[in-house]
Amino acid sequence: MPSFHCYPWQEHNWQLLVRLLQRQRLPHGLLIHGIAGSGKLDFALSWAHYLLCQSPDKHTEQKSCGCCNSCLFLDAGYHPDLCFIHQQTSEHTAPFLAVKQQAISQKPAASNHSSSGSVITVDQIHQIRHFLLKKPHQTGSYKIVIIDPAEAMNTHAANALLKILEEPPEACLFLLLSQQKNLLPQTITSRTWPLAMLPPDEKTACSWLTRQPDMHINTTDQIGLIQCRLTQLLRMHGGAVLQVKKMLLQKQQDQQDERQDFLKALQGITEQPDQTDLVALAAKLAKIDFTYLLNWWRIWTEDMLRYALTRDTQYLLDQDQSAWYQAWYQQVTANAAHRASCDGKNKNLFIFHGKLNQYIGYSLARININKTMAWQSLLLHWHALVR
Repeated sequence: MPSFHCYPWQEHNWQLLVRLLQRQRLPHGLLIHGIAGSGKLDFALSWAHYLLCQSPDKHTEQKSCGCCNSCLFLDAGYHPDLCFIHQQTSEHTAPFLAVKQQAISQKPAASNHSSSGSVITVDQIHQIRHFLLKKPHQTGSYKIVIIDPAEAMNTHAANALLKILEEPPEACLFLLLSQQKNLLPQTITSRTWPLAMLPPDEKTACSWLTRQPDMHINTTDQIGLIQCRLTQLLRMHGGAVLQVKKMLLQKQQDQQDERQDFLKALQGITEQPDQTDLVALAAKLAKIDFTYLLNWWRIWTEDMLRYALTRDTQYLLDQDQSAWYQAWYQQVTANAAHRASCDGKNKNLFIFHGKLNQYIGYSLARININKTMAWQSLLLHWHALVR
């Protein structure tokens, strides 16, 4: 069975690595960075698959064959020349469970896998050292290490990895995946070759989404009706096409319901600020995906700012909430004694937007925070803002 190659928007990066490999100039460390939902992990797994493939025709086809012994190993979820290090927590489960290589994170016999924890520890990096000491299973094969996410390494782990990167063994490749490469120590980034996973343009993303069989879009009329919705969602998620697909699938209905309940709660605070139990609401929200809800709150806050500054709904990302934005602005202007007061509301909204981004950054960096207290702080700030 042919193996997964890469997404259309990643073809340029794939061809770049193929050329470097053909010229024997492939770096020993790649820092694959980009936003969530850009397909970093799928790309890294596919590139590892390609390097480990034993087919003599792979260089002509520029993809793995899917039927040699090495490919069969990988399809079964384990390869002795591939070490995968990641964090496993109840909240941040492995994001690649939907792809066919999902068994890589699940095989109990694969001793190369990370232990549980909110960060990647020095013990896990020591696993890499032991892994590299073993001879390759295949003569002349690469030994490949994937670390995801690289910014989850604590200080001791990063220092231990640095020692390996400074004197890497021959035929060894490190694939470091990162959503926020600025959180990595400069000593790590300076010893790896950056490879940016840019999101696709809207036309490419919409075309790819409408061709996916699990999206169940079968007719030209359906494609036309959904094009505008897809464009809107892509803009709201910064072009993260895989996140948009994940959200649109039926299995995400529970998460969409949570988003709608959260939106109603915020609207309730806006319309009747003195009749909402913020403490009880914070305790309820603390049980839901923190980053998911904060990202939506950030989008709505940005839309409120767009409408406040332009008085035009055409610039809104979430067009479905345009009536709410208009009602909120009318309430603000009705309560404002003069224009300066309204400008003060906009300024405070900018400040609140910055606070949301701060908490989102904490979450992406896997910084442990008290979520109940974080929600209380944000809700109280919002309550004061909309009064």
